[in-house]
Amino acid sequence: LVSHDLVRKYRRNVRYSQLRRLKEMIPSLAQQGAVDEVGILEETTRYILSLEQKLLEKVCEHGLSEKLAKMKDYPAVSDDLSDNDDGKDNIDMNMMKSILHKFAQPEIERRLEEQKMEDEKQCSEILETRR
Repeated sequence: LVSHDLVRKYRRNVRYSQLRRLKEMIPSLAQQGAVDEVGILEETTRYILSLEQKLLEKVCEHGLSEKLAKMKDYPAVSDDLSDNDDGKDNIDMNMMKSILHKFAQPEIERRLEEQKMEDEKQCSEILETRR
């Protein structure tokens, strides 16, 4: 029972720590005082959507980088590719998400695995110190 309570307390501390970290990463929240969890998540969602929109605008204005343009042509990225012959990249937000997720997925998974291993290590250390 004690170890279960410690694990629950540790996980709560990790959740709060990650929420604080997320709050620091979002410009509109970084200088604010107390913000509840829902507020942090809502503002994070708005911020991510605004970044996606800025990225799409940049791609529409400047085109895809050479590396992303090559990835665009792989059918595994998206099934609804529409090519035009006007020399510009024809891309929408769904395709951009697909390309970026495919490109970033291995790095995201690696970081999540590292975080999970660190959490498990810290949890074990807490349990060891309580024995």
